[in-house]
Amino acid sequence: MGALEITFFAIGCIIFIGYLGMIFFNKTKIPEIILLLVIGLIIGPIAGIVDPQGIAFFESILPFFATFALMIILFEGGLHLNFFKIIKAISGSFIFTIIVFILSVVFCTGITLGLSSLGLLHFDLLTSIMFGAILGGTSSAIVIPLVNSISTQEETKTLLSLESALTDALSVITVVAIGELIILQTIDLTNVTSSILAAFSIAAVVGGLFGLLWLRVLSFLEKKPYEYLMTLAALMLLYSIIATFKGNGAIAALTFGLVLGNSEEITSMLKITTRKVEGSIKNFQKEISFLVRTLFFVYLGILFKFEYLTIQVIGATILIVVFLYIARVIGTKIISKIKPVFKEDKKIISTMLARGLAAAVLVSIPVSMNLGLEQALLDEFTAIAFLVIFLTNIVTTIGVFISEKENKTKKKKTPGQKLIVTE
Repeated sequence: MGALEITFFAIGCIIFIGYLGMIFFNKTKIPEIILLLVIGLIIGPIAGIVDPQGIAFFESILPFFATFALMIILFEGGLHLNFFKIIKAISGSFIFTIIVFILSVVFCTGITLGLSSLGLLHFDLLTSIMFGAILGGTSSAIVIPLVNSISTQEETKTLLSLESALTDALSVITVVAIGELIILQTIDLTNVTSSILAAFSIAAVVGGLFGLLWLRVLSFLEKKPYEYLMTLAALMLLYSIIATFKGNGAIAALTFGLVLGNSEEITSMLKITTRKVEGSIKNFQKEISFLVRTLFFVYLGILFKFEYLTIQVIGATILIVVFLYIARVIGTKIISKIKPVFKEDKKIISTMLARGLAAAVLVSIPVSMNLGLEQALLDEFTAIAFLVIFLTNIVTTIGVFISEKENKTKKKKTPGQKLIVTE
């Protein structure tokens, strides 16, 4: 086989492995991310199947691939996020999400900044906060399918699903905001805040209006071929136009998805002709997301370099994973006091800390936004994030396994539980 044939053969194998990994995940609760990262490591640094010239090519397309993946993540997040149901169930979920996210960011910031002050890492305050935000949220692509397949209360499933969906967007918004702050390089908080708010508000308003306009276009495209492909093209046009005018393309993609995903409710609320986005668009979007997710994790493994694995990086990773767990334990205790219904599932809530595609993509934000960070810092970003994603998925898998085993034991001990009547 020539180089071109090998490339297509490898991509085909990776997609098949990603699909089999998804089936394996459904049966064993072990996220396919672990398998995909390992395959990337084998193809890249372990076996050296991808030569240095190939690695250089992959690194050169990182800004494009990462930006496209980010666009797809946020669009899908908005498309499948029921905005109005979230508002109804938001109180407990929002409190828990904000507590855990803030604690995660604070702990990660403290660890990276503290180690940097000792000369062990290369982070400053803003890059530490940015890195904390990158690792601050759980992965909806992992958590939502996982919680739907385990035996736990519906309230717990809703809490964890909403948390993962909210933190995907929250992480992106925070990371991009910090990126804008680094670009502006000013301590004038008034100007910084107004610049960031302007970029975000322009994106949100235009993304929302564009979504309403596209609903009108979809009424003409209904039951015609290439409906999804045209929607994907519209998403790319929106992103590029917003970015050109110094708005935030990521937020525009999220808002565009939200409008399409909640089209019936929004058009009804605005008292205009009710419109519904066809299921085919959502189904195609799932397939595109699967493809992007599968290729991106293998891609991340290929770009990993074992020389990143210094004692400082490994030590920072272990500390971060431990404190991400502590953040969830604290958040779980608080939400259990506010809503006692969650006390029974404290263990599963505490261990559901898997990081995924959003974190993997956001690691490349310093490159795609041209923040001008030194290479040593970028290497640390990549290495620690890779290891944190890997380890948090292992912790989550172990937590689910222990929790499911305990639930089965409880059911065996109390077979007649439903017949118990209390006075």
